[in-house]
Amino acid sequence: MKSFVFSVFLSIGLFSSLNAQFDRYDFVVVPTKFDVFFESNAYRTSTLLKFLLTEAGYEAYYEDELPEYALQNPCKGVKVDLEENSGLLLTKFQILFKDCRNQLVFKTYAGESKSKDYKTAYHQSIRQAFSSVLSGKGVSEPKKIDRASSVDRMRLMSNGGDDYSLVDYSGAVIFRLTKSAATDVYLVNTEEISGILFRNAEGKWTMELTDGSGAKVTTNPEIEQ
Repeated sequence: MKSFVFSVFLSIGLFSSLNAQFDRYDFVVVPTKFDVFFESNAYRTSTLLKFLLTEAGYEAYYEDELPEYALQNPCKGVKVDLEENSGLLLTKFQILFKDCRNQLVFKTYAGESKSKDYKTAYHQSIRQAFSSVLSGKGVSEPKKIDRASSVDRMRLMSNGGDDYSLVDYSGAVIFRLTKSAATDVYLVNTEEISGILFRNAEGKWTMELTDGSGAKVTTNPEIEQ
């Protein structure tokens, strides 16, 4: 009984950790073939990743078996990818998660294996990399608060419902936003940054951001809808 209770709380903890990174997404798409391999499901790597994601509590689907909801709402999901940086003595993989516009959402630390058997090495390194997903800790990216303050023209794009993206003119996603009940008011709420984007009666946009260190930025970007 104690073992059962412990397992339940462990599962809840893992799921919460994952939600902290991907709380805006409903499902994960797993390719049947990764670019780092010549064959589909090479060494059963696609099978392994789908299994790990499902075990962690995520709705994971192969890209050729997507349900109707995923087909109709592609921006509600993220797609998993693999990046290999192997050498002569080590097999090294990182797992990447990208949104519907191919923007990086999360990148794990590299998992490693010294095994000389390909399948064993790939599975060991992928499983080790996946521990970054469970912990919610990945490779550091440049602070978005600095990036946002340097962009003076952006586009506000709907992902469906109250889910929006604020993108620059190269198409790169600066923030994911949630539309509030108030007119022209959007909330920024990521692990690193919280803030608000709003438009006043004169049509002027203001964005107020605060990061985890307490740093604050207020800008007045030009925003196209």
